[in-house]
Amino acid sequence: RNLALDKLIAPYVCFIDSDLVPHPALLERHLDVIQRAGYVSLGDVRYTNASSNLWAAYAQTRGKHKYADGAEIPPYYLVTGNCAHATKYFVEVGGQDPGFMGYGGEDTDYALRVASTFPVHIVFSKNAVCTGVMRKTLAQGLDELEEFGRLNLHLLHKKHPNEHRMF
Repeated sequence: RNLALDKLIAPYVCFIDSDLVPHPALLERHLDVIQRAGYVSLGDVRYTNASSNLWAAYAQTRGKHKYADGAEIPPYYLVTGNCAHATKYFVEVGGQDPGFMGYGGEDTDYALRVASTFPVHIVFSKNAVCTGVMRKTLAQGLDELEEFGRLNLHLLHKKHPNEHRMF
């Protein structure tokens, strides 16, 4: 994502993970939200195999999924897999921190830096949808969470020592 920093000219940016398929109305739904003053639109990711993959089922119950469509959510629930906002947010905070290694933490750090730099509202846009197939097993997901705790959690806490809501 950071490779695009010096090439961005549009007023808005939309991040979509490479393994996701955007719904045809995705950009329109994001735009409806981000054109409100200072809003970040956090779209939904729906895994088509959630009924047969435990990690996919779990992923669809955590974080932003605890909130209703249109609700403002805390920055630590932002993930950039399906997210749109003003380009200036990404550019002015310098993109994502490449110091995060392995799995996890970079999206949280990014969201906290954006939220501390700009008067933003992060809104769950349940109808800005991407779909995908979760290939990760439960064991792989748990291994990634352990890796996050081992490699990146301390960095996240060091960078945001006053952020007590998520710790």
